Amino acid sequence: MNHSIGWTPWDGDIMVDVSITISNIKGIRRDKMATLLNRFMAELEAAEVSVTESKEDDYQRNKCMKETKVMDKIHKDLVKKYHTLAGQLGMTDEDKRALLSQYNVESSVDLSQHQLIDVCACLSREIERRDGRQSMDALRKRLIAVVGKYLTACGKFNVDIAYIKATACRAAEIKEFNRIPRERLRSLYGAFSIKLKDIKNVEEDYQKRRRR
Repeated sequence: MNHSIGWTPWDGDIMVDVSITISNIKGIRRDKMATLLNRFMAELEAAEVSVTESKEDDYQRNKCMKETKVMDKIHKDLVKKYHTLAGQLGMTDEDKRALLSQYNVESSVDLSQHQLIDVCACLSREIERRDGRQSMDALRKRLIAVVGKYLTACGKFNVDIAYIKATACRAAEIKEFNRIPRERLRSLYGAFSIKLKDIKNVEEDYQKRRRR
């Protein structure tokens, strides 16, 4: 006569089938029965451990994915801050390449998070140093000069100071020139410097092609 001691635990999506078949249960000695029951309990415990480990693995995977997303956002924000600070300092592409070469990279996105923090800190210190040295009047005059050069490069000759200030105001989206804040004066100077450099590069390339 065959008898079966069976139990099927269910936990989430994992089903474990644990069964013990016993032949002629009446004739089984007590020590044999204890062995069978111990084996049954061991298999049951192993099944519970497997379920627990599976849940722990899922938790660790989800935690890792969330941490990666957070780190990616921090890195993107630091890259954006780097470009903002570089613009405020009026750094050219050549200036940026020289700076990045110190870290053996060609692009700011290749910098590690710690390297970006270091670079941004250096640029911020340079901005603070310049703030202490440059008055608002000096910043305004510097912006007027670069905007005037930019307009000339665009073919607009003999423009007066009012036109130059109006151009700067449109770029700053502020009605009065003297109300443009310090940081905006600096960032506009950087932006117009880059535009002016681009125009000069195009003109130089055109002249070289003509001489060929």
